[in-house]
Amino acid sequence: PAPRITAENYLTTIPDPKTLGETYVSDPDHVLATGTAPALNARLDSLDRSGRAHIDVVLVRTLGEAVPKTAATALFNKWKIGSKATNNGLLMLLVLDQRRVEFETGYGLEADLPDIICYRIQQRYMVEPARAGNYDLAVQQGVAALIGRLRPAAVRPRPALTTATDSARYYVDSLQQAILAQSGYSNATDPLDTALPGEALADDYTPEPPVGTLVAGLLALGLYLVLWYRTTQEMRARWWLLLAPFIVVISLLMATLSYGVVNGFGAFLALAYGLPLLYLHGYFGWQYRRGQQAVAPAQRPAAYLRAQQAHAGLGFTAYLFPVGLALYWRWYRPWVQRLRDAPFD
Repeated sequence: PAPRITAENYLTTIPDPKTLGETYVSDPDHVLATGTAPALNARLDSLDRSGRAHIDVVLVRTLGEAVPKTAATALFNKWKIGSKATNNGLLMLLVLDQRRVEFETGYGLEADLPDIICYRIQQRYMVEPARAGNYDLAVQQGVAALIGRLRPAAVRPRPALTTATDSARYYVDSLQQAILAQSGYSNATDPLDTALPGEALADDYTPEPPVGTLVAGLLALGLYLVLWYRTTQEMRARWWLLLAPFIVVISLLMATLSYGVVNGFGAFLALAYGLPLLYLHGYFGWQYRRGQQAVAPAQRPAAYLRAQQAHAGLGFTAYLFPVGLALYWRWYRPWVQRLRDAPFD
């Protein structure tokens, strides 16, 4: 008989679906009916081959004392679910004795499947069938909703509103749609942006325009232009320092538009925050090395004026980039004050 799954051995006892013949369902306790796993594997294989996402499904009767969320994260990391380049993996874990459903998503899917969407999918499509002991239906509906989110349905007709309850639910969902849309979590067609189970799905997937990346790129260029103007007044190579980051930002934007390399919050960090921070580290590093050089007493007034001019209008960077530059400004302010107050010898 197969060993009992416990908190100590679940990482080695639960089989990785990839070791079961390129499947996507791991059901060591045989919770699902005979035909359910092959049907799920076929749908998940189609999704995986499209390059949109790789979803693995795991069902176990127990994990012992292990916390399901912790177990989901550990299995996700051990199995390295999804593409290494796009980090588009997702693990669905059902633990029967603890009555838990957990999703663990890769960073590449967080824009499409934020926590609020994952929670709503679980509550709407999985919790009730699982409570009734119908784990086949719970998994089938959960997978269908995830695929519907990741590969939008070709047609999503307005549901038939035959009762007062249907009407109330539809308009409550419409209100949720408006709230989620304001938060950037949904589009304008479906309150949860999830397909209903059984809906026909499009055979191809066209990613949405990376609006977040474009906005981040414009913010990066604007911020860098301010920094460039304030830091290069006395530099001979100032035009090269303007051209190089523009090439980097435009290249990233083109790569994103063509291949979806960077998007959303990651684009903001990489472009609007990371690039100016990298530039400022180089600039202030240069100023720090200049400040460490010995200054003759007669040259202190000129050195003080040069330091003041080099840092004019840049005090805001201590607040905009506190993690990277706070220590630098703590060094600079006392140093320039000593330079100003030092007596002539």
